[in-house]
Amino acid sequence: MQWGRRSISYHSGVARRINLSLSWGFFIGFVLFSCKPSYLSDFITIEVDTAYVYDVDSSYYLSNTSFITSLTVSSVTDRWGVFPVPGRIVIPCDNKDSVRLFVKAGVRRNGLSGDQMPYFAYEPIDTKVVCGTYTFKWTPVFQYVDTNKIRMLFKEDFEVTQRMFPMAGTVGYRQQEEVRSGNWAFLFRATRAQLVRTDTFNVEGASTTETFIEIDYKSDANFLIQAYLYGSNYPYRDIMVVYATREWKKLYVDLSPLIAEGIKRMHISFIFTEDSTGTRTLYLDNVKILTRR
Repeated sequence: MQWGRRSISYHSGVARRINLSLSWGFFIGFVLFSCKPSYLSDFITIEVDTAYVYDVDSSYYLSNTSFITSLTVSSVTDRWGVFPVPGRIVIPCDNKDSVRLFVKAGVRRNGLSGDQMPYFAYEPIDTKVVCGTYTFKWTPVFQYVDTNKIRMLFKEDFEVTQRMFPMAGTVGYRQQEEVRSGNWAFLFRATRAQLVRTDTFNVEGASTTETFIEIDYKSDANFLIQAYLYGSNYPYRDIMVVYATREWKKLYVDLSPLIAEGIKRMHISFIFTEDSTGTRTLYLDNVKILTRR
């Protein structure tokens, strides 16, 4: 401090007053900082490596960051943003003891990385975090919303029934060697342009804005998802091409444009799109059609 006084000794009294004001400012700031409770932090960093989906009916957990790819985080009054999974969530504490969080699961519509959306069929998580913890890891667990908010028009876990139908020249059956969850999954083996389809399902009362099909899949070839629409002048509709993957992944396929046309009945087909001298293999599990009530 002696060096500081000598360095400004030749300045005017105004300069001395400014220096005195700054000194008091630093002193007050130091006191406030020193008096701040040690358990409070300005920001909390929450590290999220993956998120889970828990299916109460089937009593299993599905964990994969290709399922839930983002988290929308807000409080009662503030919206803090959309954070990728895996990634970090940074939340301001504002000298509070705790912060209440509302967290929504985000998914990729039709497999498009640029089309993220909060998914209506998973219940948002309502939780509190203590501001004394600066950084911690969290694995959120989401559940399907209750039945007064959504309808499950079609559900196939392959544990009880077999509602997939291989067309002529294809092979398809329930099997236990390669399964995403539970005890059974469907194996489909065929060549290009051969297909397997779901059972026909009715979509009476389905939402025109939010109707999705969920599919867990694993495939050694690209395939097309196609819908057959009963009563339509153009019944065959290509929805999307799905790329091969060696690991189980989940798709969230938007059927809303088809429902908006007034379609009441449909089935979904899976068709290999690549030429091959041999057969290609597709595994399917946990096929669900969901709509908002």
